[in-house]
Amino acid sequence: CFQEKKPIKGSLQLNDWANIASQLPEGSHITLTGGEPLMFRGFKELISSFRDDITFNVITNGLLLDEDITDYLLDQSGLRVLSCSIDDIGNKSRDFTDEMWQKLVSNLTYFRNKKIDADPNIVFDTKTVVHGGNIEGIIPMAKFASEKLLTDTHMFMFLKGSPMQHSDLMFEYANAFKENKSFENYDIPKLIGEIGKLRKLIKNGLIENTKFFLHPKYVDLYSDKSLSIIEDLLDKPSHNPQKYNPCRSPWESIHINN
Repeated sequence: CFQEKKPIKGSLQLNDWANIASQLPEGSHITLTGGEPLMFRGFKELISSFRDDITFNVITNGLLLDEDITDYLLDQSGLRVLSCSIDDIGNKSRDFTDEMWQKLVSNLTYFRNKKIDADPNIVFDTKTVVHGGNIEGIIPMAKFASEKLLTDTHMFMFLKGSPMQHSDLMFEYANAFKENKSFENYDIPKLIGEIGKLRKLIKNGLIENTKFFLHPKYVDLYSDKSLSIIEDLLDKPSHNPQKYNPCRSPWESIHINN
């Protein structure tokens, strides 16, 4: 996603978010993301304000996921998924130092161990944004997620093309109806080769601790469907709606970025 690393004038505060959450329909599910949601002043207070019928998940970079935050989150009946963004071993794509990486691994190990006792149904998830510089890291990342972190799920995510998606930058409304060019930094043959290796590891049961997904779901990694669909959909300069099914419930989810 496209985020500016600076405060935004007029950002919603704790009371504003709590007020919005209180007006959500019964049985709603909230995703707490960012930026970094654990940096939000009043993070615990906001979650504690959720009604009992509301469930939530958290997407974090994991650095602030210390024992106190972990214990608090696992004590919340509404928590369904904890996701951590890791783009490569060492998270160098995200400018991590060695000390930061060690802290992250320690935090996630603590969370994994505690959640098994607290509620094994809570999903421990990691996510990797695949870009031009980390394609060769797909297999090492998959093995790390499955063998070291023992995550329940791991998602390899692809840049889909529009700078307006999940952006905290302001755009003119009319820009939503203009054609957006896709990112063209993927080595498609290399990418398909690495995804093929990943599928082979899965098929042979060599990384069975973790369930793997692609997003968008170009292909089911647990099927025999040809990987050529990745090239057909990803390596195109613009979006072709004829190649996608219509959204079944376009207003099922609303994203409000703070």
